[in-house]
Amino acid sequence: MQENLKSYPITTGNMVLATRRRLLMKIIRDEKHTSQGDIRKAFGERHGCFLSPSALQRDMSAIGAYYSTQKKYYVLPEVSQSSSEFPFQSYVAPIQPILKVKLLRPDARMPTYGSDEASGMDVYLPQNVTLHPDVSAMIPLGIALEIPPGFEVQIRPRSSTNKQGIHCPLGTVDSDYRGEISVVLMSMVGVVFFKGERVCQLVLAPVARAEIIQAETLTETARGAGGFGSTGK
Repeated sequence: MQENLKSYPITTGNMVLATRRRLLMKIIRDEKHTSQGDIRKAFGERHGCFLSPSALQRDMSAIGAYYSTQKKYYVLPEVSQSSSEFPFQSYVAPIQPILKVKLLRPDARMPTYGSDEASGMDVYLPQNVTLHPDVSAMIPLGIALEIPPGFEVQIRPRSSTNKQGIHCPLGTVDSDYRGEISVVLMSMVGVVFFKGERVCQLVLAPVARAEIIQAETLTETARGAGGFGSTGK
């Protein structure tokens, strides 16, 4: 079966991610109980694309499917279907992903959302921290994460720290990292943070992995090689 799948010249990297996941849902719905191998084979036969095992795992996690280890098939969550084409809301994120957090220090705390619609979860300092003027510092946050496949966690500044002139560069935590999470902070003036203060936020975000292909030429565009300031002020 692996050889048959590889005979398809087109890869799923050329397909829009949401479209690919809609097609996967249709395959599972149509064929009811389907193994991982059967899903990949049916996808190749229907759409002429090779779907790698890792891509399948990421897509299944993103659309909320889970694998029954006892009966060996994928199960989709119950979602409303306004048509046979599946509405966008149904196949992108039908269920809430689970983020596991391990506390590594005595005074470490679980991240929390500040409101019902907040996209970022606040992170609390497990110890007092002093920032010296114009010196960046890597500050351990006392937590480790188990991020679901197909997602990343972004480390972002909080609006309140930005207002104080404290710089927090954007960071990324990959789903296979299990070490302690740290944040880099820098202040133009000296500042002291106390244990329990919120200094940054974490955002769980989906990730699309690209198929990287070396090319001799690139598609021409009207902008071309125009860089900084090329589109005006």
